Amino acid sequence: MNDDLAARLARLAPWQCQLLATALAQDPSAQPRASRLLAWIVPEADHTPTLASLRALLGAQLPEYMVPQQFIAADSLPRTRSGKLDRAALRAHASGVGTAQRELQQAANGEEALLADIWAEVLGLDYVGVDEDFFELGGDSLLSIRILSRARRAGLALSPESFFAHPTVAAQARLASKAAAATTTATAPASADLPLTPITHWFFERTPVDPAHWNQCFEWQLDEAISGELVDRALRALLRHHDALRLCFTAVADGWQARISEPDDASPLVIAEVGHLLGRDLDREWERLATTCNTAIDLARAPLLRATLILTAPGSTNRLLIAVHHLGVDALSWRVLAEDLETAFRQLIGQRAISLPAPTASFQLWSQRLVEYAQTAAVCEQIDYWQTAVTRGVSQLPVDYENPPAANRWATAASIRLALGRDESAALGGQTMARRGAHVVEALLGALTVAMGSWRGEQPLMIDIEGHGRESLFDDLDVSRMLGWCTCVYPFLLEPGRDLIATVEDVVRRLRQVPQGGIGYGLLRYLNRDPAINGRLAKARHSQLVFNYLGAIDAISEPGDSLTLSREVRAQARSARGLRAYAIEINAWFEAGLLQVDWQYSDALHRAPTIQSMVDAFSRALQDIVASGWVHRSSQPSAEDFPLAQLDESEFARLLGMLDENDAAGR
Repeated sequence: MNDDLAARLARLAPWQCQLLATALAQDPSAQPRASRLLAWIVPEADHTPTLASLRALLGAQLPEYMVPQQFIAADSLPRTRSGKLDRAALRAHASGVGTAQRELQQAANGEEALLADIWAEVLGLDYVGVDEDFFELGGDSLLSIRILSRARRAGLALSPESFFAHPTVAAQARLASKAAAATTTATAPASADLPLTPITHWFFERTPVDPAHWNQCFEWQLDEAISGELVDRALRALLRHHDALRLCFTAVADGWQARISEPDDASPLVIAEVGHLLGRDLDREWERLATTCNTAIDLARAPLLRATLILTAPGSTNRLLIAVHHLGVDALSWRVLAEDLETAFRQLIGQRAISLPAPTASFQLWSQRLVEYAQTAAVCEQIDYWQTAVTRGVSQLPVDYENPPAANRWATAASIRLALGRDESAALGGQTMARRGAHVVEALLGALTVAMGSWRGEQPLMIDIEGHGRESLFDDLDVSRMLGWCTCVYPFLLEPGRDLIATVEDVVRRLRQVPQGGIGYGLLRYLNRDPAINGRLAKARHSQLVFNYLGAIDAISEPGDSLTLSREVRAQARSARGLRAYAIEINAWFEAGLLQVDWQYSDALHRAPTIQSMVDAFSRALQDIVASGWVHRSSQPSAEDFPLAQLDESEFARLLGMLDENDAAGR
């Protein structure tokens, strides 16, 4: 029993309810699932408040992480002989809770039934009705990722955005059916030339030294049933399935040429025995294997993937290192790659042929469509916006050491990591932010603006922001399961102010004005063929600071999988001689429910105390944002959320007032 929560709930009861809640312990023998916070209510005078009214009441007076995810009406609460609350009886009662306290609409078709089962499993419920709200059932952005993953495995295509706009099984099933009918998975040739994407142009422009050694590398723990032969067969299937892993690049007179290669018989896997090593000898061998795995990639020869299976001593868990050149993957790609590996392993263990889910659109087709789209009026009309974005403010950061740019190499990289507490993480990444369509990015960039202001003063600073780049540009192309580096990089201005909340609100307003998630900047600068347009951005200044939000990285794998994500391997993933593109790189993500923010810098440019002072200012700003209540106050929509209506804030406020009057009158 959460006694603090129980005490605070008991003071709230407008309907003379006795409210008590308990955080349920999970049965260790059951399938791992997220813990749920349940509340039991004992109504008076046969009056049971609605779920919506309970959540609204408690949400206004409790931190979001303390708002129960499910409410259970009971005639009385179980007591022990001494008169204390019987927690064991509550837990036993909870295992049978589900359909009895909720009116449930049955599934009307196979898609609804399948999605209802997936929701119930992920949310830890016995059953989910097709008209129940995902967030009222305790869902959040992290759980939505797991549902999307399982739905894709089952052949249903959904988008993360759909959970916020259509948070019921019935609506999701309709969207999945429509998506399946509208999209294409056109098969591309096994080998073909293809145009460079904007991020590929950016990469070769900013990475002149050792471009082949610029990878993303992860270490995975393997189930004992997974042998080297199974790993090899699964990896070969991945290479056949995803054309982006077979990319190769050749330097030509005017830049680089990209090509998709045909699958061949060469294995990307190396198997190494380390069971006989201990202590420092084992550590040195692991570092050698990680370095060899990451340096084996050759841009001129596919594939862009290399792997090393590390066989440990009996009784220990085997490890799998997978390194993929960044040109072949991004953060979303790793989720697809992990799902496909897990699918292949399960099929091979069951002695079945490998049959992977459709990869949706091919990377080759996506690349070709981007070139065509870059010439359209919808993109070209953004040129004034982006030219203004790159000419305002300053791009230079103060440095502690006046070294030349060539000193900023990966060998000099260092980092300081900030881990927020559970309360702040829950407030910034929870349901309130999700339901209003906002993003933790807004709060993070607001805090970053404040931190930069404390360091540099109120002079505006141009930074780069990385977006996922997988915008819904083409109605007939689904890129949700496409491997490839789709990231878009675009400039954004930080404008520090003296008032914290005003500064954050200004960031929110301008972020929501960024057209098409920022993808247009790269399209105009690198792919548009009109010199009068691309020439206006070709000589834009380079920012020295970049911000990237990665989402929930522990959603890449799930408990019970044959392979489980262990850690990212960073030290060996980049060439020590390679030039870093930025002086400061900020990456943020959620892991185990906690928000992590990594500040990477070069010790050839900045001293550790300088960066630490910025991290501290950033942390204080985030805590002040949470403490101010901005997260909850900003849950109301604003005129900025409806740009096509062309209303100012006063007009929008009058419109909301009219809607409230209609609701009160029952119309």
